Amino acid sequence: MPRLLDSIANGLREQRLDSLPGATPLELAAFETLNVPRFARLEDYAGIWAIEPRYGRSLLALAKSMDLAAHVRQGSDRRADGDEPKRRTEYQTVSAGSNQKIAIVPLAGPLMKAVSSMDAGTSTVYTRRLIRKAAADPDVSAILLAIDSPGGTVSGTADLGADIAAADAKKPVFAFVQDLCASAAFWCGSQAAKIYVNDKTALVGSIGTLLVVYDQSELAAEMGIKTLVFGTGPIKGAGVAGAPVTEEQQAYFRNMVNETQLHFDAAVRRGRGLTAAQLEKAKSGGCYSAEEAVRLGLADGIRTMESVLDELAVEARRRSRADKSRTSTADPAATPASHRTTQPIQRSIAMNEQTPIDLGANVPAETTATAMEVSLRQGEVVTLPLGNTAGAGDREAAARDMERIAGIRRVTVGQESIGAQAIREGWSIEKAELAAMRAGLPNVRAANPASVAPLIDRSRDRNCTHDVLSAAVLLRSGIRLDNRAFGSGRGNLASWLQAGINDPYRNQVMEAGHRYSTLSLLDLCRESIRLDGRDCPLSQDEIIRTAFSGGTLSNIFTTNVNAVLLAGYMEHPDTTVGWTRESEVPNFKSNERPRMKTEAGLTKLPRGGTADDMEVSDTAESYKIARYSGKLAIDEQDIIDDDLGAFSRVAADMAVKAARLRPDLVYAILLANGLLADGLALFATGTGRGNLGSSSALASGTLKTAISAMMILQENGVNVAIEPTHLIVPPSLKWTAFELVNSTGIVVAGTAGTVTERGNFNALQNAVTPVAESRLENGVVDPDSGETYGGSATSWYLASVMAPTVEVGYRRGTGKAPSARSYPLTNGKFGIGWDVTLDIGAKALDWRGLRKTTA
Repeated sequence: MPRLLDSIANGLREQRLDSLPGATPLELAAFETLNVPRFARLEDYAGIWAIEPRYGRSLLALAKSMDLAAHVRQGSDRRADGDEPKRRTEYQTVSAGSNQKIAIVPLAGPLMKAVSSMDAGTSTVYTRRLIRKAAADPDVSAILLAIDSPGGTVSGTADLGADIAAADAKKPVFAFVQDLCASAAFWCGSQAAKIYVNDKTALVGSIGTLLVVYDQSELAAEMGIKTLVFGTGPIKGAGVAGAPVTEEQQAYFRNMVNETQLHFDAAVRRGRGLTAAQLEKAKSGGCYSAEEAVRLGLADGIRTMESVLDELAVEARRRSRADKSRTSTADPAATPASHRTTQPIQRSIAMNEQTPIDLGANVPAETTATAMEVSLRQGEVVTLPLGNTAGAGDREAAARDMERIAGIRRVTVGQESIGAQAIREGWSIEKAELAAMRAGLPNVRAANPASVAPLIDRSRDRNCTHDVLSAAVLLRSGIRLDNRAFGSGRGNLASWLQAGINDPYRNQVMEAGHRYSTLSLLDLCRESIRLDGRDCPLSQDEIIRTAFSGGTLSNIFTTNVNAVLLAGYMEHPDTTVGWTRESEVPNFKSNERPRMKTEAGLTKLPRGGTADDMEVSDTAESYKIARYSGKLAIDEQDIIDDDLGAFSRVAADMAVKAARLRPDLVYAILLANGLLADGLALFATGTGRGNLGSSSALASGTLKTAISAMMILQENGVNVAIEPTHLIVPPSLKWTAFELVNSTGIVVAGTAGTVTERGNFNALQNAVTPVAESRLENGVVDPDSGETYGGSATSWYLASVMAPTVEVGYRRGTGKAPSARSYPLTNGKFGIGWDVTLDIGAKALDWRGLRKTTA
């Protein structure tokens, strides 16, 4: 689905109309007076527009710059009803939560009844067909309008808006703004149930209409042209190029625009539920940033397309259940026989005595009670008002309430107390179902531990939860919530951070986190106290100390520290990845790695014989991991100063230091050239090794020789047959290495007659993967021993993943990454400290997959 969404979004962007430089007023007037052709779709450019003005000017400039003759020829191939075969596209469908099929209908570029003949845009006529088709399609659960448009002609807009509203009455319709939703596009988008915007930089609004009429009479007079208009009334011929525009005609045009604006205003108020005062405040004619649009009520939030699709799927499912509920309760046959009765309500007017009836009972039309009471489970009773006389309207109201009660009972099976409360307090069926689902979540989690926890509802805002505040702090720290490191499987992160990009709860937390990302650290303390279930003190110092003494604030900051650590750790370059291998070990004790002897192949098995045993070497490499750590803290001074940045920078710096550990350990092994368990150095010449070359500067010939040496390597008279996969060099040899293995051809030096003829194909191309590492040249301090080992600018190495080389071990359960463990500050300090640890070790396991060459 993400790939499809990206293609839709990219398509919308490609259809955006870029601004073009406009003509001078004189050039424009002369052009329109003398050279306006009657090309196809000219009528679409006349009349009143609801378009962002800058884009309107761009369209006009584009008209001037085009080949008009070619455009006229093209126009003859176009159809006049807005259906243009070359640009026709059916709506696309995507699957969202619970396999709801959502139709995505684009509104991109200028909106006109027929697609603009001068630029790619959207035909409102054809879009109406798509909307109606999607609304009638039984396989479509909901509709998403993907909008990226500056607006367009008023003509056709009202009809499209009406069709969108009609479609929303059948199934939910949301609008998703991809950067721009202005004028006519907003008119249409406002008729959807909700409008979401993709980014804070997006623009929404431009509620207004315009009609441009040029009075070119003076210019025509200067050019010796006198325009005579013969019409049957003062308005007929108004606006003809070269003729003066009278005051009466101006009033006519102004009234036309004002009348159109009234319809625009009414549509927006109806669609967005705005008051007259709210609309007047938003109706400046200009566009607003996404955040301002949300504040003014023009949009419902800033969201990703994936999260909007998820919410739309939930709404589609909710409506579907509600429709089924209405259908089943409206049909008496759908009510179980045990719930139906023909017992009439008996009432004594004098004593006001009432006999309760069961749910689903048929109420006779002649009933004249002022109220009727319906028995609930557990002996509870609810009173339904009917008025002094049970007329048709009263009976209809009672029937609707009974439908509601029956629906509540159906969705709260097993949660009878919630059902009773819902009926007494007049809840909707949907609200009762949501409450019942939340109440049942602990049982769901007990049966399925992988399920996510519900939102905590202790703050004044139900969306202000531990996870949401953690997301907010991460955003304040400059960490992207969609950082790739969080989905790597490494580190110890909150489950919502590690969840996939389409996870509904993750998206809900991310979006709510943006709302709270501007909270001060003091406000964060207040919210943490509320989530701890405690009363918030009034004084600043007490707020801070109370928050530090609870668990929520510590957990929020620990989540932040672990996320910052992992993001920095994974983003730091590590040249050991690819040619070393990783392992997880249980503890800090010695880890044995036995070595298999290289022997002859499988032996021939005589009939009835027994297979020979494979021998294991008496030697085994062993190593221990160690714990490397550092500390950081946040105290009351940081909270008072609202200084989260310094805290985050320290955490990020620790991440970099942790990321350096692995390459420091690995390259210290190469440079130290220590002894293996067999008593020989890792790199050596002669018997038992043969993996150390000398006096061989990196070049085409020496690299081929080294590769061949590894490939013909023998042990115990048996061919090892190891082919190198990586060429590891110091920075001084980086460009030589990359040229040797990435060039498509070779250069043969020499003079004519002295060079053996050969092909120009580079046999080394892609033979090995080049890796450049500064530690090989500058030297390194071994974190394990503290020893310093010098480097070389000319020595180079080959490594092969076909044999064990260097193993990097991590303690099991740490996520192969640094982690933070919190503790309270003491000795008169109020705050939280963290031990940042990384449990890691490294050891060369075998010499056969490594070769060193010195110059």
